[in-house]
Parts: sequence; structure tokens; C-alpha cells
Amino acid sequence: MSSILEESLVYQSKDRIKEHFESFSIEENQESKEEKKNTLFGILLMVISGVAIGAMSFCIKLTYQHCEGIKAFDIFLIRSLMLAPFCYFHAKILKVNLIEISNKSASLLVLRCIFGFCGNIALFVSINYVPVSVSLMIFNVNPVFVTILAYFFLKEQLTVTKCFCCVGAFVGIVILGLGRTSHDSGKDIQGKGIIMCVMSAIFGSLAYTTLRKINTEIHYLYSPYYLSIFGCVLCTLLYLFFDGLINPSLYTAKAMIFCIICGGFSIVFQVLISMAYRHCNASTASPITYMNVIFNLFTDTLYFHYEFYWTDLIGGILTTGCVVFPVLMLIIKQSQTKN
Repeated sequence: MSSILEESLVYQSKDRIKEHFESFSIEENQESKEEKKNTLFGILLMVISGVAIGAMSFCIKLTYQHCEGIKAFDIFLIRSLMLAPFCYFHAKILKVNLIEISNKSASLLVLRCIFGFCGNIALFVSINYVPVSVSLMIFNVNPVFVTILAYFFLKEQLTVTKCFCCVGAFVGIVILGLGRTSHDSGKDIQGKGIIMCVMSAIFGSLAYTTLRKINTEIHYLYSPYYLSIFGCVLCTLLYLFFDGLINPSLYTAKAMIFCIICGGFSIVFQVLISMAYRHCNASTASPITYMNVIFNLFTDTLYFHYEFYWTDLIGGILTTGCVVFPVLMLIIKQSQTKN
């Protein structure tokens, strides 16, 4: 009788262990599915933000051409004046308190504002000296830095696919850039513009890495809101103590219209990129920004009448392929999981 009872208890314990592991497996699969959905949503947001920054850069180039005397700091100031109230009222609707923040998050937010401000100003300045597509080509080298920084500082996984796609996209950008610079040398490509492009790439990579770290701790609206506040304060100080950087006397109706359009695209870019880094890894999301290069190659060719070279085609195909490939892999994995 006792042996039968013991066997019954053993079977019951085995069944409980089996049920426990099965339930754990189901929970793990559900978490995996949710993570993949978040990643795909983050990628979609990055695609839209990439188009937005491309459109913003195109409008900045138009502003320089049609509004004499307007500088990068003017555009950044007007953009910040638009972005700050947008984020504030958006936070009110979502019932997010933008004042409460921990000391650790505050220090990271300050770094993000410094890196973001320097990266944006360098990018805006470079657009005035080089074709928009060339400026963004060099700026978009930053995902290579982001992938490396995310591995060391955010402990994100550095897979072979990520390395391959980053290197491939980088090679595509180099082909695009070399083709453009070899043909346009002595005309639009100037040393000052190239230096500013490189600076924008460096500060951009630092800003994106910091942004990913911040978004794991606080709401995504904190970053664009405080970046705009930081921009307003700093631009005001530059206006008070440095002549010629901020020029309110040149803010004509036409200049304001151009700057407001730039600010509108910038709001889309800043908010969506902050949301994107909340949903997916920095090293996964950052290469998607390469898409804006393709957009601006067409605007440079069709509107600004830059010639389209065979290097643009090769570099564009390589860059686009390396961006699309990891996205397709995620979609395939998700469909397999559902089946």
C-alpha cells in the first residue's frame, strides 16, 4: 500500500514539474513575441523619422537658399520654440510629469542635450556647405559608432548580422560619398562642411546611445522636451553675448514659414526617434536612418540639379539592402513563431 502511495506521489510531482516548465515555456514564448512586435514597431518609427529628417534637411537647404542671413542657430532656436510646447501639452494629455526625474536620469539627460545640440548644429551648418545627401551620408556613419558604444555601455548583443549590416551600410555610404566628392570637388564640397559632417556623426552617435539608455528609465517625451529647453536657453545666451549667431531682425514672414516647416519635420523626427529607441535596441534602430540618404539623393538630383552617378546607384543599393535585410529577418522569425 505504501509503495503504491509513493508511486502516486512521484507521478503527481512529475506532472507538477512538467506543468511548471510548460507554463514557463509559454510565458517565455509570449515575452519573445511581444519583444519582436516592439522591435518591428520601433523599426517602423525609425523609418518614418528617417524620412522626416531627410525632409527637414531638404527644407533647411531651401531656407539657406531663399532666406539670406539665416543661420543654423536661428533654425535650431525656432525649432526649439516649437518643440517645447508641443512636448509639454502632449505630456499633459498623456498625464506624464516632466518635472519629476531622478538624479541619475537627470545627469544622462544633460549629456543627451549637450550631444544632441552639438550634433544638430553641426549637421545644420554642414548642409549649408555641401549637398544634403553628402551631409547625411557622412552623418549616417554614426550607427557604426552606436553599435560599438551600445555593446560596451548598454550591454546590447552584438550579433554577426548586426556587424555585417553596419559594415555593409558603411561601405555603401563610403561609395556614395567618394563618388560625389570626386565629381563635385572644387564646387560644393568644402573642408568646413566635411569637418562639420564628421562632428555631427560623432555627436549623433553619442546622443543616440545616451538616448537609448535614458528611454529605459524615463518616458520618451523627456528627451525632446529638455533638448528644446536646453536649445532655447543656450541660443538666448549666444544671442546676448555673441554677435551674428542669432539674427531676429532677419525673421521675415518668408523666413519664419521656412523655419516653421523645418521645425514641423523636426518635431516628427525628434518624437518618433525617442519612441523608437524605447521599443528596440540602439544597434538595431540606428542603421534605419540610412534611408534618409536615399530620399535626399533624389531631392539633390531633381530639385538642386546635382548629377546622378553610377556610384550613387551601387552605394544606394548596398545601403538599402543592409537596412532592409535585418528587418526582413525579423518579419520571417515572427511569422515562424506564429506558425
